[in-house]
Formats: sequence, C-alpha cells, structure tokens
Amino acid sequence: MQLDVQWFIYALADNDIVSAEDAVMFNDELGGDPTLEVFSQELFQAISAELTVVEKAEIQMKFQKITRFAISQASAGTSPSIFEVVEEPVPPVTADADNNGVLTRAAGVVSSGGLMICCGDDAAGRLRLMGQLVRRLEGSFAGRVVADEAAAAAFPAGLRSQITVRTADAGMIPAALEAHADVLCLEEWSDPEIIAPLLECAAGGMAVLLGMPGDGSGAVLAQLIRTAPAGRQHWVRLLLAEAWRGTVTPQQVMLRSMERVCAMVENRLEEMV
Repeated sequence: MQLDVQWFIYALADNDIVSAEDAVMFNDELGGDPTLEVFSQELFQAISAELTVVEKAEIQMKFQKITRFAISQASAGTSPSIFEVVEEPVPPVTADADNNGVLTRAAGVVSSGGLMICCGDDAAGRLRLMGQLVRRLEGSFAGRVVADEAAAAAFPAGLRSQITVRTADAGMIPAALEAHADVLCLEEWSDPEIIAPLLECAAGGMAVLLGMPGDGSGAVLAQLIRTAPAGRQHWVRLLLAEAWRGTVTPQQVMLRSMERVCAMVENRLEEMV
C-alpha cells in the first residue's frame, strides 16, 4: 500500500468519513496498491452514489483537504501508527538462555504494552510461562490483571495485583477496558470475533499475554490470522503487525523483527515457516 494512501486512510477514519477497516478492504478490492488519485476517485464514486448534489460537494471538499494532508505527511517518509513497522531495539535471547533470563527479557519487551504469545505444545507449560510473566510485569505496574479461568488458576502465589477472572468470550475485552486493565491474559478462547478487539487492546498499550500451541515460529502468527473471520483477516494482520512484540517458549524469546512484520502485512508469513 502506497504511503500517501495510508495517510489518506488514516485521515478518513480520523474524520469519521470511512472506517480504516473498510478503507483497507476497499484498497484490497482495487488490487492492493492503487495510486492516491485512483484510490480517492474510486472511493468518492463508491460513497457518493446516493448522495445529494450538496452532500457530494461537501464530501469532495473534504477529500481535497485530506488529499493535501496525505501528500504532506507522506513526504516525511513515515507511516501512520496503524501501518507503521517498528523493530524492537532489544537483542534476541539465545536458545541456551536460562529460564529466568528468558522470562525477564519477555516481560521487559511487553512491559509498555503489546502482545506476547506464550507458546508450547504443553498447555500447563504455557500457563506457567504466563503466570511468571505476570509476576515480572508487576515490577512495571502492580495494578490490574484480567485473566480467563485457566490463566488465573496458574498464577503464582503472592501477586500484588488486583486479579479479575472472566470467561474468555465477547464480554471479556469490554470488561478489561472498563477495569482499565494493565495486563490481559488468555489461554482458553474459541470465539474468532475476540481476536481483533484483543489486538486493538494490545496496540493501544495494554500488555496482552496469549497462550497458543506451537514452537513460536511464523506458523503461530499465521494461525492467529487465519482464526479471525475471513472478512477481517487483513485488518487483523495490520493490528498484529503493530501490536506483536514477540513469542516466548520455555527456552527462548523470539522478538519482533522487520522481516516478520512485513511478511504479516503482505500476507506471506508462510514463507517464513
């Protein structure tokens, strides 16, 4: 997606004209890489078909203003936050790192918010990882934790945080937002509709710990994207590219990388498996 189109989409959503999700889907319908001129013209035709002459004129004026803004912002060479690719400046942990070093590094990476995926084929092992990460994250916040039943049952004794236990369903995310949660932990979840709101929380600064089977490779990320409803998978890829901080197994932390983020956005994660 061209940089000026990214800024155009950002401004559309910011001005409540078209949601970013719908604009991204429209961009895909145009082949995924239209010029700003083509994108804006086609979108204007699509949304103004049933408007009055006065309403069309108002939308056209807004589009002209947003176009100038998009071109100006793109000239700086940076992307808006929902499209930005940022590589974490944290050195990777080697495979022979001790367990305590792995957990400390993983907690440090996600302490300012984002998604950390706790991997492993043993559910009990994933839960132990999640519980120990919460213990280490208390050094950053000591606040509020919302967790599903499985994750909460595995938390170590002596945590100072306020723990709220919720069923991992559609009501969990609103409950976490209402509670101003610092950390959200999920091990048991089956509703695909929960994925996009979960990633939105992580992108917004909440530390999200998500348990998933696997070895932490790109296959885990690809599976998370495929689990989302088909019509929202591209939006989930963008959210995941922004929110994902890494994956942790009992042996190592695999941190966010420019290559993997680009593969997510461009829908070619399978090449990295």
